[in-house]
Amino acid sequence: MKLTAKITRILAPTDLSGSAEEACRLAARLANRFEAELVVFHAGQAIDVALQVGPATERTQAQVVSGVRERLSAWFHTVVPEELRRFLTLEAQVAVGEPAPSIAWAAKESGADFIVMATHGR
Repeated sequence: MKLTAKITRILAPTDLSGSAEEACRLAARLANRFEAELVVFHAGQAIDVALQVGPATERTQAQVVSGVRERLSAWFHTVVPEELRRFLTLEAQVAVGEPAPSIAWAAKESGADFIVMATHGR
């Protein structure tokens, strides 16, 4: 009896670095190959978000997170060639917090079967 796993959702956490660009392109290729949904994810440090929220900026945390989500989607469309994006179902997710626990949360929350990410520029 042959057992095969069906990959239906791939999580691609990113810090938007050059190394993350290649990992994201690989995630897109795999998503196409397995006809899986792709979740591109970015964790914003709480201090970075906090500096953009408040009376001086007239922005709420939800507005900041929404802006980061839009930039994440734009980044994805810039670094992943159109031929890889053409047939993808893409979801851009953003969380506020430390990257490692945020990625674990995103994997569980999104129901990811597979995670593709770069590590320390390698």
